[in-house]
Amino acid sequence: VVPVTTAQPSTQSTPAPASPEVATNPTSFTVSIISAEKRFDVPRIVVEVGKPFSITLRNRDSIYQSMMVLSPPNTSELGQKVLGSVHANPGESGTVAMAALATPGLYEYHSSRHFSVAGTLVVTADVEKYQRENP
Repeated sequence: VVPVTTAQPSTQSTPAPASPEVATNPTSFTVSIISAEKRFDVPRIVVEVGKPFSITLRNRDSIYQSMMVLSPPNTSELGQKVLGSVHANPGESGTVAMAALATPGLYEYHSSRHFSVAGTLVVTADVEKYQRENP
């Protein structure tokens, strides 16, 4: 059993390009893939609805890694939409700046190499309340 930890905002952020949809200083999270255990070191990220954020993929592996953020599963459509993706060479990091997500819910992030390596992106109106109720 792997304990669930929630990513806390990082104090360091990679500036995102300025645009109407993405802030230049979003909340920032960092995750790594633990290949030997086929999991992310941070299985859950919680963000506020309507607030832009970024995710940095830190690659501590000896092979190329990538990660994608997907829309919530939708029973009325086939599949899920890729909302963002990031790639990192061995020993490097890559960052994806995410536009504000307007719909609360449970989104997903996956390794592009091993789809079973997955985490949950929680989009909620009240991050602190969610974290209190879901430690």
